[in-house]
Amino acid sequence: MKKTFSFGKSKVSLIGHAAFIGCKSLKELKLPNSVKKIEGIAFKKCRSLKKVTIGKKIESIGKGAFRRCNGLKTLKIKNKKMRKYAKSSKGRRELGLSRSVVVK
Repeated sequence: MKKTFSFGKSKVSLIGHAAFIGCKSLKELKLPNSVKKIEGIAFKKCRSLKKVTIGKKIESIGKGAFRRCNGLKTLKIKNKKMRKYAKSSKGRRELGLSRSVVVK
């Protein structure tokens, strides 16, 4: 069974510090364009998480947001500046992305 968390038409603008830490059932996450900030370790240890899509208004992704997300395969960031950052070696290190994660 596929477990996708989507905020739909919600106007949420912030994913708080450790908001989903250790969530075992989360497989796919779709963040709306309204999200501007993801705080540190927001998704740490979400080991089943495979795909994340982040909207175009994202301005900041906190340190270690995806640390120990061992199953993460794809991180799609619609904001060009943040996507470029996430692709850089510094960005990967700070966000906690393994080398195998494809940033689109």
